[in-house]
Amino acid sequence: MGLIAAVYLCIGWYEQGYMKRQKRSKRAKRRMWSMTFLLLFTTEAIYLTRERMSVAMMMRYLFYGIQKALFFEL
Repeated sequence: MGLIAAVYLCIGWYEQGYMKRQKRSKRAKRRMWSMTFLLLFTTEAIYLTRERMSVAMMMRYLFYGIQKALFFEL
């Protein structure tokens, strides 16, 4: 869990440096950090609930109809 947070923070730090070099606005930096933390929290939530709710099973049910249509199993 800590490793996931460290990876996201390293990516955010790298993006912050890029934005500073490109002279981006504070608003753009806030958006970048907001997206970084949003992705971090959703990744952590998936990690914590992996035994109770399988993401693979959820994706299977979401795209079941599309899969049947692609393989002509209607």
